[in-house]
Amino acid sequence: MFDLFRSSRSPASTSPSADSPSTLGVSSLSQNPINYRDLVRMVLRDTLRLNGIPIDWVGCEVISRPHSGQVQTFQINLIVYTWHEGLLRYAPLLKQQVLQGLQHFDPANNHSSHVMAWVFAPTCGFPHTRMPGPAYWRVSAELGKFDLPPSQNDLRRDDQDHIPTVPTPLR
Repeated sequence: MFDLFRSSRSPASTSPSADSPSTLGVSSLSQNPINYRDLVRMVLRDTLRLNGIPIDWVGCEVISRPHSGQVQTFQINLIVYTWHEGLLRYAPLLKQQVLQGLQHFDPANNHSSHVMAWVFAPTCGFPHTRMPGPAYWRVSAELGKFDLPPSQNDLRRDDQDHIPTVPTPLR
């Protein structure tokens, strides 16, 4: 009766094969585009999570680029589903962290040759409908003044709190 629930496979076929994903080395992930897509998605989700960015704001699409006998490269499109000003302000750092994550999980391959691009979903909620005028681009952003609270040294007004500098002849 319990033979009904047993697998009809032989015991030799139940062992993991040499080609199963659990036995493959991480560096071989880049050889299979499907596995590489999963690696990129995992690294992107982890990077977003570590930086406190909701994971449903940004997705990715991995496209294999044509190669001529050299190392295969990919185009990684980061798709913005929810608009936030900070995403583009920190886009270079986000790109750098994703590439560092790929290098961490797949150190056998060089990931610096991949192309990363930003794609905006039509429903991302971008608030602007027109480009600003030319004067907008010429105005430099003012840097905020860097102030520290006054210290005790700033509050002293005594002229005798230092040794006067007197020039002496050179010997």
